[in-house]
Amino acid sequence: MTKSRLSIWLLAIFAVAIVAHFAQAQMPYRAYSPPAGPTLPYQLDYFRPQSGVLDQYNQFVGPKEQLATQIGSIVQQQNRDYQSVEKQLRESDRIRESQAAATGTSAGFMNFSHYYGRAGMTGGARPARQARQNAPSMPSAGMGMGFGS
Repeated sequence: MTKSRLSIWLLAIFAVAIVAHFAQAQMPYRAYSPPAGPTLPYQLDYFRPQSGVLDQYNQFVGPKEQLATQIGSIVQQQNRDYQSVEKQLRESDRIRESQAAATGTSAGFMNFSHYYGRAGMTGGARPARQARQNAPSMPSAGMGMGFGS
């Protein structure tokens, strides 16, 4: 084999090795944990063989018991918080009377009578409401009958 053929061959092998490293068909290894929790209680770790400076209880059982207690208190606090938020939502969903004006309430443009009072109005006292003009009772009175009229 010539040098160029050898270098191409090595380059191809190197490229395949790099591509194969990044292509993973399976998920990385994870230890199996049963969905219902551990099958054996953590208190049985007391009977594990001695492997450190501490005794078995302080090395295995005690920390797991403290962790279980802390997680239990966190779960209880989250449940209390969740229930209080649910209660606030239920209370806020109640129908309450709107503070907006009722439909059909008269309003005026630049009405400062609440500030100046009646004395500030120019031109004497005005009627509170203007007379309403009634529409004709016949819809076609005075109007064309359609496109062609």
